[in-house]
Amino acid sequence: WQFDDVSWLYIVSVVIALAVAYEAWKLRPARGAKEFAVLCLSIGVWCSGYLLGFFNASLSWKLVFLRVEYAGIISSSYFWLVFIGTYVGNGFLRNRRNLALLAVIPVMSFVLVLTITWQHFFYSSYGLKRIGDFVTLQKTYAAGFYVQAAYAYLLVIGGTLLLLYSVYQMPDRYRKQSVLIGISIGAILVPNFLYVAGTRVFGMYDPTPVSFSVAGIMFGFIMARYGFLDLVPIAYRQVF
Repeated sequence: WQFDDVSWLYIVSVVIALAVAYEAWKLRPARGAKEFAVLCLSIGVWCSGYLLGFFNASLSWKLVFLRVEYAGIISSSYFWLVFIGTYVGNGFLRNRRNLALLAVIPVMSFVLVLTITWQHFFYSSYGLKRIGDFVTLQKTYAAGFYVQAAYAYLLVIGGTLLLLYSVYQMPDRYRKQSVLIGISIGAILVPNFLYVAGTRVFGMYDPTPVSFSVAGIMFGFIMARYGFLDLVPIAYRQVF
């Protein structure tokens, strides 16, 4: 293990993701609460996989936790869309056949991650690289990775736009949360895109798990202040 002061930020990210998942699960009679809890649990798995993989110096263990990390990465983008479909009452996204079709690429991507030692379609190469006192996993992305990443961005952005559109049709008290939701999602997507693009603005660290801390706190505030998950857009439209 090669923990440093920065590792505490990732530990906090794991705790926040699991805490928000627990709070959402307690609201599970509400529409979308279970799906939101599963989404937050997936994010917790993502953060845990990165924490245990990045701060470990062994190649074999890095590959093990890389698979754990991708289990969270792939499932979180998918369950975000599942949550949105349930929350806003979208018929297309609540159809089991459509959900199964939308899961094809995520499942295939995870199979590629599980078999990265057998093929070069997801990573063309990988190996250990020392940066200062740290031993990191250096990866060269291949076609499979870019397909998975593009599809994940499509799911997250599409789901976010659908959510913002639905929430914006609600009364002013609930409409205000749309701004905070947009900021929360942007706080995750922008750092993640910069990291995947190889800009290394944040050095050797992936800032995405830490950005979940910010988003998790904001979603917690939205749940407490604006009743997020208490009144869903579809329920409001049906009442009136």
